[in-house]
Amino acid sequence: MKTSFVPLLVLSLLGTVTFSRAGFDPERYKSVEVRELQLEVAEYKNKRVVFHGRFTGIQTTFPKHVERSGFKQDKHVRIETELSNVAVMAKKDDELTELLKELKRGDPLVIYGKIREFKIPSGRGTKLSKYYLDLEHVERDALADPLDKADKPLPPGRRRPPLRRKRR
Repeated sequence: MKTSFVPLLVLSLLGTVTFSRAGFDPERYKSVEVRELQLEVAEYKNKRVVFHGRFTGIQTTFPKHVERSGFKQDKHVRIETELSNVAVMAKKDDELTELLKELKRGDPLVIYGKIREFKIPSGRGTKLSKYYLDLEHVERDALADPLDKADKPLPPGRRRPPLRRKRR
């Protein structure tokens, strides 16, 4: 019994936090820059990609077009990153919940998944993201530097105060 406890202790001390689906193989994913994915997301439709991004939060309420695509608020979660035009969607489970509890705003992540398109009825446009990344694996990026507090993005809905002009 003590021998099985030692590897668990060693793994917990390493601080590697990951979530992955069964059969994960990192060689099957094409590495893509966040900027490239923002500009050319349609080119990666139905392809497996990996990108490095920063964690900005989670969202558990979804717009109607996301719910029509089969995502339920009680079974799925959206992981928010600086990639604004592609939603990172994941099915909730215990392993992912533990990972999300440990993450802080600005933490660097490596995100693996497949780019898919939301089911939007023809003739109905939406200003929201048309594509999503079906999350297959996520881990903390051990090589990236964590952000300083001054560099962290503002929470959603908060803006920087406008510059005040001096009155003459």
